[in-house]
Amino acid sequence: MQAKKRIKNLTAEIFILAGSLIVLILSSSACKEDNVPTPTPVKDVVKNPEKKNEEKLDADKKNSAGEIKREYSYNPNGKVDPFTPLITSSPNFESAPAEAKEKKDVPLSPLQKLDIDDFTLVAIISSDNKLTALLEDPAVNGFIVTEGLLIGKNGGVIKKILSNSMLIEELSLNEQGKKELKIKTITLKKK
Repeated sequence: MQAKKRIKNLTAEIFILAGSLIVLILSSSACKEDNVPTPTPVKDVVKNPEKKNEEKLDADKKNSAGEIKREYSYNPNGKVDPFTPLITSSPNFESAPAEAKEKKDVPLSPLQKLDIDDFTLVAIISSDNKLTALLEDPAVNGFIVTEGLLIGKNGGVIKKILSNSMLIEELSLNEQGKKELKIKTITLKKK
């Protein structure tokens, strides 16, 4: 009995939907068919030939309906490419930090906004002879990372994930102001 009522209600809803769709289509087509001719303005006789040329140019820019054609061209210079990945993995460490620092308009990933010491290593995940790590930031947000990802404010790169720790290389300035590679280790958090 309830199934019959449901079917009856469903068919009624379908008829109402179809009827409203037909009304919508008919009303939109009726609006398009209103071909009311627009009055053409009477032009004064132009005595200046330069103005005639300007009017011809204006007439060329108008299409058959009398609307002015607008030309638009897109210039991508100075705009961020929406198709570039937010997190990049780079097998070559030497080029990765330089690229990250040169492109200041590229948004940083959440891993690059914090210092390396702010992260804690929670777990090491092994699958298909490949190790991945689970990191947590101070706000207890989790990140699954692999070798080659950028991490830290100084353009660090995850070089190696071991069974109980993770090695990260980053550029830092020494006492003389020269760039120097440093290896930081994050060990697995014990409970």
